[in-house]
Amino acid sequence: MKQLLTALLILSIHLTLNAQIYNKPIRIEYDVYHIKKNDTIKSTLYLECTGNKWSFQNKHIDDSWAIRWIQKDSKTSNDYFEETGVKETSEKIFLHPPRFKEYAILEFCPFPLIHYPLEIGKNWEWELENIPEIYYRALNNPTKLKTTVRNKYRITKKTSWFYKKANTHIECFEVEAIGETSLGITKLTFYFSPQYGFIYLNFETLNKDRFILMFKQQTANLKFESKSK
Repeated sequence: MKQLLTALLILSIHLTLNAQIYNKPIRIEYDVYHIKKNDTIKSTLYLECTGNKWSFQNKHIDDSWAIRWIQKDSKTSNDYFEETGVKETSEKIFLHPPRFKEYAILEFCPFPLIHYPLEIGKNWEWELENIPEIYYRALNNPTKLKTTVRNKYRITKKTSWFYKKANTHIECFEVEAIGETSLGITKLTFYFSPQYGFIYLNFETLNKDRFILMFKQQTANLKFESKSK
């Protein structure tokens, strides 16, 4: 009986830590800071999770959910958005970052990726090949030289994030990632919460600028809530 209770406790902890995050209709708001050499531009970015399965080029992607990155133009109030996906299983979460407009340069950075179980000192790797030509145009010095991004990740420590709207601290794991390419080195430092997902993302690009996404709030995505049920 004691062994059974222990097994159930371990299973409960495993399921809690690996709870699904992006497979339901939610809307996450990020404050964004684009830090250039002589300027910093602040904006707002939204991550819309639809709760619907993701298909790419008319092909269903297993364990993946459709998402939208949305940016509002402060001058025209128009929405700019990109439809992509997030892969979420009991072993990992892989999130495609925004790569439209000025975010195209993030194609050469490590993508937000975690592997369970979450343990300090844990390492993993991932490579990105066959990068489409359109992303090379985002480089300060465009080139026809093709490159592969070899990404190495490491969980460095536990930390916390203050969620102002909920007046609470969120427990997170800090992950540092390095992307090695023939064009230079890129970096990504992020905080991952088992409850809220990726809440802080600090990208260092080949152009030597940085994009920092800071979690502001999470709400129900009423636009897709009824459709996903």
